[in-house]
Amino acid sequence: EQMRLGSPISHVNADAPPFFLIHGTRDEVVPFEQTEQMYGALKAVGVEVTLLPTEWGHDWDTGWYEVAQQYLAFFQRHLYG
Repeated sequence: EQMRLGSPISHVNADAPPFFLIHGTRDEVVPFEQTEQMYGALKAVGVEVTLLPTEWGHDWDTGWYEVAQQYLAFFQRHLYG
């Protein structure tokens, strides 16, 4: 029960804010499938969600510039209208 409550997917509901998920398909620490499941759960309750898969692993020290325009546009749209 504690593990379930500790999982973000357990708290998905229709009142959630928009989500922008970025996940490396080569992540060796957190399986990409977990982000796909979160994406599906958010979609299922009608939450606006964007999933941006990258070719990165778990280390995101490089590559942010490749997606900067996409996540900046997301925040611009949702924070500043």
